[in-house]
Amino acid sequence: MSSQAQETASPASSRTVQSLLDQRLPQILQDAGQIGNAGVVLQDGDIIAQSHHGLRQKDRNTPIGPNDKWHIGSITKSITATLIGRLVDKGQLSFDSTIGELWLDAAAEMDPIWRTVTLGQLLHHTSGAKANFGLKVLFDRSFTDQAALDAARAAAVRKILQKPPAHQPGTKFEYSNIGYAIAGQLASVVAGESWEYLVQQEVFEPLGLDSAGFGAPKGDNPWGHGKKWLVMITPMDPQTPESDNSPIMGPAGTVHMSLQDLAKYGQAHLATARGESDYLSASTIKWLHQAPKPINADHPPYAGGWIWMSFSDDERLSLFHNGSNTMWYAFLVNDPKTNASFALATNIGHIKRSEFGFGQLTRDLLRLLDQQAE
Repeated sequence: MSSQAQETASPASSRTVQSLLDQRLPQILQDAGQIGNAGVVLQDGDIIAQSHHGLRQKDRNTPIGPNDKWHIGSITKSITATLIGRLVDKGQLSFDSTIGELWLDAAAEMDPIWRTVTLGQLLHHTSGAKANFGLKVLFDRSFTDQAALDAARAAAVRKILQKPPAHQPGTKFEYSNIGYAIAGQLASVVAGESWEYLVQQEVFEPLGLDSAGFGAPKGDNPWGHGKKWLVMITPMDPQTPESDNSPIMGPAGTVHMSLQDLAKYGQAHLATARGESDYLSASTIKWLHQAPKPINADHPPYAGGWIWMSFSDDERLSLFHNGSNTMWYAFLVNDPKTNASFALATNIGHIKRSEFGFGQLTRDLLRLLDQQAE
């Protein structure tokens, strides 16, 4: 099943992109063993193509819908970085602020090395933080309200900061959920509000992301699917805590939204970088989109919640991030040259094959848009 794109100023472009999306998504669904998938392409602020295929739940006749919400996993990291950018513009902190400066109440108990780590290093994955929390935190989903969650997140971060980082800050890139959880906690400390509230106020509401929320999307939406005994694919009831990561690591990856809103979020970053929006200041959007010089051989061009990656024949770079909590997989590319955003997602299958399929589809979509621009 597919839904037709809205007509824009370039109907021929819309039709060809729509045709390619309709053709390729069912093939990716089959090749990657996905349960369901969907894709949306926005260009110059308009939807030029959208398509959806497969099922919301394995072995149930519940087809994917055009406005379904999808868990976006680690794409949440760019949202946390964007939130922090908004606080930078308000003068509440800076990317050069240190953990010790921002969290005075906890500074005395911190390892001295952590006190000197900057917010920028946390967002660039060069803070020295290891990749993930321990199992006790990762499986902690026992929160009855926001206050309990805030306390648990603060406690988990405090415990991390009491011991030395895994690496000397600034000497190694290591992709870190912990680093983004620390960054989100610092934003909460400085602003005096929960990370969830700040994301609502500084990202979802001003950008009109009405479908966005936290945790597994409930209601009539795709269920995530987990694997048991390494092979069995099991639908994960979104009403149960096990359907998502612990909300303690929320700033690193617990947001959901529709793909229309995900692509709209991507368009907001492109528009701001082009000087067509004042959502963020010119200096802040430049910082968020600028990757620091690599510090080791495995250091990718990772900016503030974004990776610069090529999906085009001319090998130009686009802003990219993907994400998975192992039960969904989402994929977002923002291409500055064509001013297009590509949002794709599945409620699981083979993640590596999904990544390959979505990447190849994005390359072919960009090829179309490049040809039409000539």
